Amino acid sequence: MAVESAITATGTALTLNRSRLLMVFCQMIALNNSPAVHRRSRRRWRRFLWGLGIMLVLVGGWVGSAVWLASSAYNHLRAAQAAAQQSPLNATYAGVACAEGRAAGAAARRLRTVLLPATPLLRQLGWLPRYGATLAGLPALTDVGAAGANLSAAACDLLAPAFVALDVPADQRLGRAIQALSAQPPDWSRLQAALTHLDIAWQTVPPATLQSGPLAPFSQQLQRLNTLLPDARTSLDLLATLWPATPVLLGLDRPTTLLVAAQNPFELRPTGGFIGSIATLTVGNAKPQQLDYRNSGSLNVPAPAGSEFPQPYAEYLRGSQWLLRDANWWPDWERSARTLETFWELNDGAPVDGVVAVDLYALQEFLGVFETLDVPGYGLITATATLESIYTFYEPQGSATTSNKAFLGALFAASLGRIQTATPAELPRLGAALSRSLAARHISVYLHDPAAHGVFAAQGWDGALRTTTADYLQVVDADLAYSDVQAFIDQQLGLDVQLDAAGSAITNTLTITYSNRYDDWGAEQTQHQVYGYCYNVQKRQQERVAGCYGTYVRVYLPPNAAPLSLAGADTALEPAFEDQHSVVGFYLLVYPGQTRTVTLRYRPQVAAAAGQYRLVVQKQAGTLARPFTLNVRSAASQSLNVQSDLWHDTEWTIQASSGLQLQSAVPPLHPSNSPERLAVQGQWAKGWQLWQAGDTAAALEQWRSSNTIPAALDQVVALRWQGEIERAQHLLSALDPYAVDGRASFLAGQLAESQADLAAARTAYRRALERSPASQVARLALALTHDRSGDQTAALALLRTMRDPLQALHRIRFDAWYVQDYAYADQINQLILALDPQDAVALDQRYVVLRGRAVDTLSWQTVVSYTTQVLAMLPNDPQWLQRRSEAYGSRQLPELALADLQAVTALSPTNSLAWFQLGLIYRSQGNLDAALAALETATTLDAEHSIAYYVVLGETYEIADQPSAARSAYQAALRIDPDHEGSRTALARLGD
Repeated sequence: MAVESAITATGTALTLNRSRLLMVFCQMIALNNSPAVHRRSRRRWRRFLWGLGIMLVLVGGWVGSAVWLASSAYNHLRAAQAAAQQSPLNATYAGVACAEGRAAGAAARRLRTVLLPATPLLRQLGWLPRYGATLAGLPALTDVGAAGANLSAAACDLLAPAFVALDVPADQRLGRAIQALSAQPPDWSRLQAALTHLDIAWQTVPPATLQSGPLAPFSQQLQRLNTLLPDARTSLDLLATLWPATPVLLGLDRPTTLLVAAQNPFELRPTGGFIGSIATLTVGNAKPQQLDYRNSGSLNVPAPAGSEFPQPYAEYLRGSQWLLRDANWWPDWERSARTLETFWELNDGAPVDGVVAVDLYALQEFLGVFETLDVPGYGLITATATLESIYTFYEPQGSATTSNKAFLGALFAASLGRIQTATPAELPRLGAALSRSLAARHISVYLHDPAAHGVFAAQGWDGALRTTTADYLQVVDADLAYSDVQAFIDQQLGLDVQLDAAGSAITNTLTITYSNRYDDWGAEQTQHQVYGYCYNVQKRQQERVAGCYGTYVRVYLPPNAAPLSLAGADTALEPAFEDQHSVVGFYLLVYPGQTRTVTLRYRPQVAAAAGQYRLVVQKQAGTLARPFTLNVRSAASQSLNVQSDLWHDTEWTIQASSGLQLQSAVPPLHPSNSPERLAVQGQWAKGWQLWQAGDTAAALEQWRSSNTIPAALDQVVALRWQGEIERAQHLLSALDPYAVDGRASFLAGQLAESQADLAAARTAYRRALERSPASQVARLALALTHDRSGDQTAALALLRTMRDPLQALHRIRFDAWYVQDYAYADQINQLILALDPQDAVALDQRYVVLRGRAVDTLSWQTVVSYTTQVLAMLPNDPQWLQRRSEAYGSRQLPELALADLQAVTALSPTNSLAWFQLGLIYRSQGNLDAALAALETATTLDAEHSIAYYVVLGETYEIADQPSAARSAYQAALRIDPDHEGSRTALARLGD
């Protein structure tokens, strides 16, 4: 009943309310139909329409103004571009281009002001179809336009004095421009600020704006600004920094001659690499005037007696003379540069104004600037060229043994010429490449002019050892092995620092880990030739081990540092003091596949300042980016660990007064030092520890899961070279099932060969070829085992299937010949001659071997037969006729020897030795007139050097009873060598 009553009451209330609502609605209609209401409504509509109209007019005017300003900016910009592209460009056109540029800039700035009120709205219109992205990016584009206008104005104002250079001949323009700018030092800061502003503005442009709408066709060109602007900023900063040194660098006041040392970082030396070649570059009035490029091997005047010959050269490299190519012993470039100058002058080089070190990494940077570089005589090198591809020219396929250093000279000259003709788009990249090379110590500069040198020294580009009140570290390697194996050496540095309560370092522990990744299998992937003659301290002799690495290491520390202990090296620590630094030196030999760690403990003895520990770490010139780990522990047992690398010199600041706080930015890792790559060494080491503990299964699983099987195979190589063949075979047999190619089988073949088991070696090499059919090194190894087993036919059949068997055999022959294994070299020569019977090097060396045997055995018939065989291929060759004549003479066949020598003198009339030998045969036959005529001819052809010719001529005149002529001959011999005892005795005998 209660519920029903509630429902009834609610219905009644709703009925009453509905009646009231209807009454109110009717009253409103009546009011709206009144005349007063109609008048007010019309007024509102008129005001609304007037407002709308005014707003449309304003919007239309705003849009029209924006379009007009954009069109004006565009037209002025096109006019500026047209003026700037006039050929030839002169000062007038440059002025017009600047004026039009300023007008375009003014329009762009006004457009930016006009669009400013609508900026928030425009940025929200990206959702509109077709032009939405363009409208959303319009504010950012106007910012870019305004910033570009400011940059253009700053550039025109700065460079206006140099426009006069456009009216002089092209080869004088750069010098004239710099002279004009030097009259009043340019304010580079304004230009730098404008370029920075443009770069920042460009980064705000949404990518979608460039990829759609009217800008889409130009997207690819516009995207280049992402690299062009940073490169331009870097280049401008470099130009502003180097500007005070330009008069010296460009020879504006007088020509400047620089000595340029080209260093090979694959044979690392203290300042960047072995000095393979030397160039002198003379620049005058901003124009290269002369370039002279030489192989350092031709500059062989040694240091005078009593010179400071670095002892490690003699002890570990077994050098007996100090030559120009080894002048860069000191990591401080100024000191090494001065030494290099001394050697240059000893070799009759003209005085120079400075010395520059350049390594191959710098060369690679410059090559990357140009799309292609045409090197006369060698062809095109592309911008993507790597050092590996460069080596296809430096050590070309088919070359016998040695590097083609003439290529580096041609490459240097071509690069210099290309730099002179660099396009405006290439100049920023060129400057950035130079800046990176200087910062990474791939270029070091020493100049005689103090002010100019100071410019480089202030930036650390002079290659100097830094002097600092902070803790200091630099690890310097000198490759003292004839191996060129640096490309296969991985090195990691770790520094543990224990601080006291004040933040000063109590003890430092430096660990240096070397991993030698070389083996014959991996070496096939590189064009760079690796040899191997390393000094073994324990054996006290050089060893012939392909790919071995022998390095003399110097660790440079603070001046008062005190070494405590050294572990893991082959020699005891050798303390020294050099260039205001305490130095610890030691020697280390690292076999192929081997990993060795050296630990040095020392007291830096450097006080902290304001509770801060500071550390300066310098990279070694010529290295790429050695991984470096810094671990700092406080007195309160707190720890700070930083993973970095030595891409550049690095300075660390750590606040130690209240906890450990790193106050230095951690620089980015070099692209080559990915975290995965850096982890390989640790992952492999874990597996090796398990293996040595006898847990074979766990070790194999560790290597398999971490993809470090290749590193484990490196250990097989190391055990082989350490003579632990059984341990190597045991490890290899466990790794073989996990091998992904033929490397494991190839290593099994090498282990079998080391035990003289040629049958097992052949089986293993065949299996390697089955797993890796394209492997050239496995094919070569199998062929050589066939040859050692006496099956030359099978060996030659395999060799003929190789890409370049002659190059491979020549390298093996050179290696054997170098270490005086003449028997094996001759065996290889026979294979070479079987493939190419006219190979000149193999023919010559086989002759040397056969002649040596003939001298020892007094049996010359083999030499006669061999030279006759060669002459059948090379008829009337003077050299081989002369060689056969010697063999005929030694066999007591003078008539045959005479016939060959007569043919030689007819074919080569200027061959003084042939005339001399002909005279000896004539004399032995009693034909004195013919003998005297031949000997006189010999002395005429070689009047300055051959004492023997004059002595024999004098003896022959004595036999012919012509004492006066004999006396003249002996006197001529004494003019060459006043101390020649035989000539003095003969003259005494003749009564003088």
